Amino acid sequence: MAPGPVLACRALSCRAGGRTIIEDLTLELDRAERVALMGPSGSGKTTLPTTLAGLLPPASGRVLVGGVPLDEQPELRAGLALVFQSYGMLSLLTAAENVEVALRAAGRAPREAMRLAAVTLERLRVARFADHPVEELSGGQQQRVAVARALALRPRVLLADEPTAEQDATHRAVVLDELLAVADEGTTLVIATHDPEVAERCDRVIERWSGRGCRWCHGGRRPTWPRPTPARGRGRRSCCCWCPRWRQPRWRSGAPSWRSKRRPGDAGTSWPRWRHQERGWRR
Repeated sequence: MAPGPVLACRALSCRAGGRTIIEDLTLELDRAERVALMGPSGSGKTTLPTTLAGLLPPASGRVLVGGVPLDEQPELRAGLALVFQSYGMLSLLTAAENVEVALRAAGRAPREAMRLAAVTLERLRVARFADHPVEELSGGQQQRVAVARALALRPRVLLADEPTAEQDATHRAVVLDELLAVADEGTTLVIATHDPEVAERCDRVIERWSGRGCRWCHGGRRPTWPRPTPARGRGRRSCCCWCPRWRQPRWRSGAPSWRSKRRPGDAGTSWPRWRHQERGWRR
């Protein structure tokens, strides 16, 4: 395989409902790299994996698989696997059949598909529910079946959207260990998550704010958790990889911040009242 990123996007922008979700994002993912994608709800953590997998067309920019544009060769999507946040199960099929149908679509023989489905379901500890319709399974069990389906495909790039959100502590460790193990076998792993413990076990953390990806500058070093405490008032804030990120002051220049103390002579005056007095307003 030619050297270079396995998966990349160039100046990627995504819009939905007249709102820009991702704007001008450039990203490169190397072989066997483990990347955590973090950020608040609505920052594009679900949109980005879906777009990188080729299921959602971008408004502008390109997705490259091995340096080849994905829109020019859609067959490259066969090397990508996505764990949906909503699981993406076929409700009329059993857990094993949901895994087998994905393998059959990828060109595997029926006997091999059954074997791989049984192995991956056992690894995710849902083998005893293999013959149960997925609609009878709990949310956590369905999520593990979805992870098993992606692992059985043995993709070049595995994109997982909050794969541990519905798991208890025991099964969360099982799911995370199985996902991280595929990176040791050469698969590139991208996990969208809110869990800092998941991010801590990855090689790189990309934190997103309002649809923009923060630049990473730690040179492959693991980020530390919790992140450094932000500076007070007008100042700089440290993001996941220690690069400066400016933030706006809470109030306009000259107005007290929420950390300010009462002034002499303000005893008995409520905070909202002297805030308005500071601004020259009347209540």
